[in-house]
This record gives sequence, structure tokens and C-alpha cells, in this order.
Amino acid sequence: MVVNGEVHAIVSEKVLREVNGYFQRIQGRHYAFLIATLIRKNFEIVSRSDITKEVKKWRGSINEKDLEHLATVKHLKLSELVAYDRDYENHQEYTTPKRFLKKLKLEYSETEY
Repeated sequence: MVVNGEVHAIVSEKVLREVNGYFQRIQGRHYAFLIATLIRKNFEIVSRSDITKEVKKWRGSINEKDLEHLATVKHLKLSELVAYDRDYENHQEYTTPKRFLKKLKLEYSETEY
């Protein structure tokens, strides 16, 4: 859906770093490069320097590991943060992948998340 332009997806630089690191460990640097290129071409990437104020504002309201993701959503005033992480439950933008797919009237599995 993102690659086809049906969904405008936004990620923080941290997501790009995390995904790149994961694929380097699992598949090697060449595969990681391909995945990172796919993300750069199809996702809007928000730099850490753009969300400094929000990071300071929201620090303490969520685990540090999730802070940059939340700050990105708050900075851009996004309506949804799609994640598989209960740490976001106290934030109105949070939705699970299942709820997001339901909203788009797409198929989903019967698990809660």
C-alpha cells in the first residue's frame, strides 16, 4: 500500500536505523542497503533534529525507546500511530495494525494485535 502510493507513511530516522541494523544482522549489509533504499524512496523520513521540542515535551510519558516515534507523530500532528506496542496505549493517536486494517476495510487476522 505504501509502495503503491495508497498510504502516505512517515517514519522517524530511528525507524530507519533500527530496520537497517536488524537486516544487517539477519541478512547482511547488501540486503539491509536494499531495504533502507526501499524505505527512503517510499516513506517520508523525519529527522531527529526536527522533533527536538517534542522529544523534550513527551519525555517521561513513554519509554525512552518509543519516545522518538511518539515525538514524530506529535510533531506532525498525525492522526494515527500504527504500532504493535502497548506502551502507546495512553496516547490517542495509537492504533494497532489490526484496527488500522479494519479502518481501511482490509483483511486482518483475528488476533488482538
